[in-house]
Amino acid sequence: MLSRMDASSILEHIRPMVIWVDGFGAILEARGGAGGFHGWRPDDLTGRNVLELAAPSERQAVATFFVESADESLRTVPMPMPFRTRILGRSGDEHDIDVIATGVDDDGVLTGWVGVLVSHSLQSSVARPLNAELAGEPRDAVRRHLCDELGYDNDWGFQAWFLVELDGVRRVTGPTSDHGLAAAVREAVAAGWSPWADPAWARDLGLGGESLNVDPTLIPETLVVAADPLCTDDRSLRMACIPVVLDGEVIAAYLKVGCLPPGDDHAVSTNANARIASLVDVTRLLAQRWRDRDRLVAAATRDSLTGLANRDVFGDALRGAGDDSVVLYIDVDDFKQVNDRWGHAVGDRVLAAVAERIAAACRPQDLVARFGGDEFVVLLNEVDPAQTRVVGERILASVAEPFEWDNGPSRVTLSVGLARVQPGVVDAIDAADRAMLTAKRQGRDRVVAV
Repeated sequence: MLSRMDASSILEHIRPMVIWVDGFGAILEARGGAGGFHGWRPDDLTGRNVLELAAPSERQAVATFFVESADESLRTVPMPMPFRTRILGRSGDEHDIDVIATGVDDDGVLTGWVGVLVSHSLQSSVARPLNAELAGEPRDAVRRHLCDELGYDNDWGFQAWFLVELDGVRRVTGPTSDHGLAAAVREAVAAGWSPWADPAWARDLGLGGESLNVDPTLIPETLVVAADPLCTDDRSLRMACIPVVLDGEVIAAYLKVGCLPPGDDHAVSTNANARIASLVDVTRLLAQRWRDRDRLVAAATRDSLTGLANRDVFGDALRGAGDDSVVLYIDVDDFKQVNDRWGHAVGDRVLAAVAERIAAACRPQDLVARFGGDEFVVLLNEVDPAQTRVVGERILASVAEPFEWDNGPSRVTLSVGLARVQPGVVDAIDAADRAMLTAKRQGRDRVVAV
């Protein structure tokens, strides 16, 4: 039993890692980490040099710290400042930590350091993902920071968090160290496993941090097998799912995968509830921010009617196109008659349908844009002449298929002009436009190349 602040017992139980390092960086002793620190046990660190732990990008700075400190007396460093660095976890992944170093004195000579290593995942708030977002880091990096917030790996147990986004394609992001679980989670989700769809949440959609323990018998076998090496001794696999709700809709969910000893799950969840709720709140905030930013980007780069790229985006792409690129200039035949007979609302619906069919007929690397009115342009990249006509004919055939609606034209046709990109943006567009006009004069519903 811990009695009267017994230092040895305290060191065994604290979550940060405490290391005693000599003046050359050799770790003489390590304690703490609650038995583990990013996969490292204290005994694993003893005898190693701190340079082995430092991430490659940080090794020069760490080495410089020891070189500059080697001959200093304690009087020159009376109040050592914490510094931030990155270390390698046991699995080789990099982790952000804060280091609080205090000099060890021997008759006024600095002979070593006692360092307290504090993982950023132990912060009491979710500052890391917010700081990463404000610093402009890629969204994937921000997602990974979110997943790192509440994970741990020590003598007591293992816990990893995975973020599943449900907007469109189900994107699964895992923590920095997932011990091979990420692939199993992605496979299970791709196969249709959806614990967030449990109806028990229907009454609690507005609550943050509410979790649902997953019935062990419903955990996919691939996950059970992947977690087996982590569930040693008396640890057992446990899972929970925490929804992220925005505007009354579950937009994402965290899957908590743990290998833990027997105990009271509810008590553990209660102790962690404040941090879980904070993590969910920040995830919701980031999701809203990304949605708003995507809308602004779309407004600046996309045609509002069809969703295709706009004229400015096409111009920028064309300026960077090589001489193996081709411009297609496309005009809907007799479109004025559509507006005159059925009205502009139907005309807009026709243009949206035509745009969708043109895009579907093109290749993934091609850029499709609405140029104005009933005119569209396509930039075919890295294409040979034979492929050019194949794509043009495929567009004609796709758009000519009958429309399945009661009010509107049963079908429309296109006139398409092709021109290879030459030096000068205007030349390529004008040449394709002239080819399109030639197609009109020759009877419409055809492809003409120049």
